[in-house]
Amino acid sequence: PPANLLAINCFDALHCWAGGAGGVVRYTEDGGSTPWQIRDLPAPGGGLIFRPWPDLFLALFKIQPVLAQALPDLYGVFFINLTTGWVVGSGGAIYVTNDAGLTWNVQASPNGQNLNAIYMNNAGVGIAAGNGGTIIRTVDAGVLWSLVPNPGVAANLRSIFFSDSDHAWIAGDA
Repeated sequence: PPANLLAINCFDALHCWAGGAGGVVRYTEDGGSTPWQIRDLPAPGGGLIFRPWPDLFLALFKIQPVLAQALPDLYGVFFINLTTGWVVGSGGAIYVTNDAGLTWNVQASPNGQNLNAIYMNNAGVGIAAGNGGTIIRTVDAGVLWSLVPNPGVAANLRSIFFSDSDHAWIAGDA
């Protein structure tokens, strides 16, 4: 089935990544001239997920079914070069790649609010923003994310732009 894409980031005219519902990530290295490559988030547990089987089968082989955990919807994508990028999404999800999306690693989020946007600079300084006025910041490429106090703002924040290394603009719902 076609992917439900919710966010896109292009590093240049040829290299773009798009994120979407259920951990979907798509990539093009030719500006979309050929079909986009699949670079989806990995299934929880490294991809080994038992699907529910009939009770008799489970009883015979003494298997405990492990139901698949839902992958997050991805609302924000940002790449600082052709290999290193982040996606953010539902439940405070943050993932990073250093190989153009062939593999993804989870980064710990300081809260569980949906994150709708992310913006990073080449020095590893970044901001992600999301629902309920949530703003989180990293100064070490996401090794540690911390909450940024944002008193009085309860709006869902949806877009971020750095005008320079010290100033960021964040937009959201009224």
